[in-house]
Amino acid sequence: MTMLRRPSLPEEQRLGLRTMDEVQRRYTMRRALSLNMAKQAWAEPKKGFVKRIAHEMSQQPEAWFRIPLWFYRVGSQGLCASILAAGFLALGGGMISQSWSVYEVKVAYGKDDVEKTFTLEQDIEGDVFVSYELSEVSMNRRDFVESKDKRTLVQGLGGATVCEGADTRDWAGWRRAGDKNFLARINATPGTEFAPCGLVAISMFTDDFAIFGLNVTGGWGRIAADESDIAIPADATMYAKKLAETNSGVIQLQSGGVDTWLTSGSFFEHWKVWCRTPASAHVRNLWAVIRGGLKKGQYKVQFLENSPIWESWGVPQKYVILSGKHTLGSKGALAFLGAVCLAIAALEAIAALGFLSSFLLRRKSREYVSEKEKEDKPMLINTWGKSTSECTCTA
Repeated sequence: MTMLRRPSLPEEQRLGLRTMDEVQRRYTMRRALSLNMAKQAWAEPKKGFVKRIAHEMSQQPEAWFRIPLWFYRVGSQGLCASILAAGFLALGGGMISQSWSVYEVKVAYGKDDVEKTFTLEQDIEGDVFVSYELSEVSMNRRDFVESKDKRTLVQGLGGATVCEGADTRDWAGWRRAGDKNFLARINATPGTEFAPCGLVAISMFTDDFAIFGLNVTGGWGRIAADESDIAIPADATMYAKKLAETNSGVIQLQSGGVDTWLTSGSFFEHWKVWCRTPASAHVRNLWAVIRGGLKKGQYKVQFLENSPIWESWGVPQKYVILSGKHTLGSKGALAFLGAVCLAIAALEAIAALGFLSSFLLRRKSREYVSEKEKEDKPMLINTWGKSTSECTCTA
């Protein structure tokens, strides 16, 4: 296919074209005709079924979303990076400032503690979340996460679930040796079945707390903590399909009617929360909710059940946390998200500086080339009688 070019001045005279509009119109018609012929030649299907299918798959449809080419220029990209940097900077700063507004108290305790006192230095409005926290635990390992009882789960797109090494009462007694309260729950279950099995179930956090506040008379009054409905609705729906509560308060497997060592009520809710394993080696789970807020003053937490197994597993400190409510999450979550936004803002700022530097260098280079051309090229008169520094060349 011959390359199209604009008609030169002698060709204009030969074709009888007197105005630039006629020249442009003829050039546009010839170009459209050539492109149409090229499209028809390319779109002609190949012979044979396989070749025809391959030809159809190789055709790329036209993009439905067309961004103007000026958007890809250095200046536009630099402006876009600057806007993103400013946006993420404001977002990160806002989240960090919001994390400062969330008040929380963390109480550390060990296996030998019976109670701990603490002080609220300011009022906590609204609901107060009571959580427990464990650090440096390997609950995000694949072999641990997959060690679940498949009889309690709805099989979907998740990974395989096995109970190998944690599928009998003997395994539970060996892995949780010394935890009398936990082993008593298993031994109180009739029969020889062990359900739910798996490392996740065996490692369940079973500590129990009671919160007391110092009243005006100098006595301690117990504060009501709501331990119901603390699991997310999706988990509650899933376990309702596999586990059923009996009139005696024992949880049974719906497949086979096997009694489990789980009991209905708050203990079952805590088990649902525990089975949703974290993505990191840091566990912080909701334990209860105190409705109506707390006033500043003296408080204490009593440990009604304090399992010693965690120190045997290398967790020397456990924490009880009382925190206020925030729409975006806990104090730590807000601080983490704010730090991530600030890091993204820093990267966008570096990119904006790079684009700005490139834009200035290219602009300076163009000015230098333009001045050089003016010095080197003679002044000519074009066909339209206007002064210019360039000449029109024809093929």
